Amino acid sequence: GHPFAVGTFQGLHHVSADAPAAGALVVPAGMAAVVASAALQAAALVGARRHGRHYSSIGLNFVSMLLGSVILLVASVALESYASLRIDDRAVLSVLYLSLLGSVVTFVIYFWLVKHVQAVLLSLTAFITPIIAIFVGALVLQEELPPSVLGGSILVLGGILIANTEDLLALVRRGRAWLSA
Repeated sequence: GHPFAVGTFQGLHHVSADAPAAGALVVPAGMAAVVASAALQAAALVGARRHGRHYSSIGLNFVSMLLGSVILLVASVALESYASLRIDDRAVLSVLYLSLLGSVVTFVIYFWLVKHVQAVLLSLTAFITPIIAIFVGALVLQEELPPSVLGGSILVLGGILIANTEDLLALVRRGRAWLSA
């Protein structure tokens, strides 16, 4: 492993340590979930890069969204009660927003990035997403941001930055070349 991975995992520990107490397994289980997420995402990225290069980002998105929708619809019909279902303007707007911006647009961009950015760099989103969620919660919902979470976030981001400095610099150089072309 990379020596900076230790700092990143130490940062994950600090970010997770102040989670609401739900037993002794919260922190290790949370860390294991983040690491498993990164590993599964990396495996999916490699598969998409290997087998999906010839497909459009929209086509890749359509197939995955269709498959996910069918699975979730079947699960919903089998497991949910519709007795208290209320469809109003707010519900429709929420579903439209999450469907279009939160899913379709996001994943079209993501699948485009899969074709143009190294898979390792994209797999790091699993480590960055919880940190973004913590800071958005602090900004929008005025949730507490303990010093250990701030320090852990700095360790995670620092570890990612240091471990990927070469790739990030190459990406910046390619971006500059593309913009000046």
